[in-house]
Amino acid sequence: MTVFREVNVKGTFFGQEFKEGSDMKRILMVLAILTLAASVATMGATIVGTKHDLSATGGTTQRSTNVGEVCGFCHIPHAAYTGTGTGGGTNRLVPLWSHTQTATAAFTLYTSPTGTLNTTTLTQPAGVSRACLSCHDGTIGLGSIVGGVQLINTAGTARVTPSNSAAVMTGTAMVGTDLSNDHPVSFTYNAALATADGGLVDPTTPAVSAMLFAGQVECGSCHDVHNNTLAPFLRVTMVNSAMCTTCHVK
Repeated sequence: MTVFREVNVKGTFFGQEFKEGSDMKRILMVLAILTLAASVATMGATIVGTKHDLSATGGTTQRSTNVGEVCGFCHIPHAAYTGTGTGGGTNRLVPLWSHTQTATAAFTLYTSPTGTLNTTTLTQPAGVSRACLSCHDGTIGLGSIVGGVQLINTAGTARVTPSNSAAVMTGTAMVGTDLSNDHPVSFTYNAALATADGGLVDPTTPAVSAMLFAGQVECGSCHDVHNNTLAPFLRVTMVNSAMCTTCHVK
């Protein structure tokens, strides 16, 4: 039989001396509060309640009238879409993608004023970027997904099918199909490009390489679709142009 005895334990916690008993209870309470705070911070780094939440209780006026799922508008666990689109070098699949791919075959691409980027054969968006554009180019209904068509409530007034133009992306969030005035995507960012340009950070720098997808710059290099802590879904703050200077030497 195990016998438990009270032991007079002493120590320090955050610089304060404690002993077993009431002091220990206070410490446990502090730890519980810190754990809760960490959990709340983690919860804040989700798409729930943001404009990427198209569920019935989502954070935008264009949302489902009757679907409570959040992930289902972009991902599906079975029978996911396997198309890769065109161009962009190595086509990269978005994990278990469920949303209909953009129907646009040819976007108007960015043109480098110096011609440096053009030497890398800038191609049509693919993979990660094409997945983003399937909503943000304004050609596909927000609720058009594999395995069924969800109903989207536009501006909280009417139930319409995703193929209806009223359920397509609108406003400033719609990038459109003309990408000539947007940051280029789906191009290889390597040492050769950095050398030729002369104003780019070495792509092997950890901060840069962490933003690349299979060595390429994509929409997701600057935007984290699952985290809106830095709106609008930014990976790096724009304070002092920190986002830009991660890759650009200015």
